[in-house]
Amino acid sequence: MIERFARTICKLRGVPPDDHHFDFDTQWQAVAREAKGLLISMLEPTEHMTRAGAKMGGCDIDQARAIYRAMVDAAIDRNI
Repeated sequence: MIERFARTICKLRGVPPDDHHFDFDTQWQAVAREAKGLLISMLEPTEHMTRAGAKMGGCDIDQARAIYRAMVDAAIDRNI
C-alpha cells in the first residue's frame, strides 16, 4: 500500500515513479516515507466510516473500527 501511495504522489507531481532517483533506486522509493505518513494519518476512521463498515460487515461500531485499524496497521507494517 505504501508503494501505491508513493507512486500516486509521484504521478500527481508529474514525476515518473520508476525513474531513477539519486538517493534511491526509484522516484517512488524517494517519497515512500511521505506515503507512509499519509497512511499513519488514516489510522483512525471517521464516525461515518465506522458506521458504514459496521453496516456492511454486520458488526458493531467498535468491531468495525478495530477491523479498519488492523487493515491500516497491516498496510503501514511493510518495510521499504
